[in-house]
Amino acid sequence: MLFTLGQHQMDLGPCTETYTMDKILNMKEARRDIAALGHATAVLRLARNFPAVRCLGSEQPE
Repeated sequence: MLFTLGQHQMDLGPCTETYTMDKILNMKEARRDIAALGHATAVLRLARNFPAVRCLGSEQPE
């Protein structure tokens, strides 16, 4: 994560972001593609009630 304040930058190191998903918007198409191709692109809607959690460092707190 790079922190910028004006013209100054400070490298804070690695950062992990965790998001809570509310729903897969294209579930039908994603399942079809997984069956046919072995992979799929899922379109996700993020939960409004649970904000993203950011943790500095390579390990998440317990």
